[in-house]
Amino acid sequence: MLAWFFKHTLTSSDQASDSRLNLVSAKLDGLPPTTIILAEIDPLHDDGAHLADRLKAAGVTVDVKEYAGVTHEFFGMGSVVADAKAAETYAADKLKAAFGLSPHDLTSPAGDRRRRPGARGNRPRTGARPRFRRRRR
Repeated sequence: MLAWFFKHTLTSSDQASDSRLNLVSAKLDGLPPTTIILAEIDPLHDDGAHLADRLKAAGVTVDVKEYAGVTHEFFGMGSVVADAKAAETYAADKLKAAFGLSPHDLTSPAGDRRRRPGARGNRPRTGARPRFRRRRR
């Protein structure tokens, strides 16, 4: 899949060997421990698995976690997809561990009940009257 993108976006063959664009052909030894999260139904699944293999071959500690039955864009949909929430938590815990933090450090006090702008009960006060009012009975 990435080969298709390279073919259609790069302007010269020299760009294909740029390690910032082509991680698989880059020099990978000496990189820090890496976590790769794969979605089973993802056109980039095989590319991610190949990168994991290359990292392991370079002596990098690699943790690969695959989520069955999910698509490419599942990560970030934790509020509606249980596996996405699990993947987000897993990635956050791995990142915290990399910095020597416990899984409970840097957790929002509101947890999953974060208030978003415009969410019910969290509307900005403008002083304007509502456009429609309920009729009194």
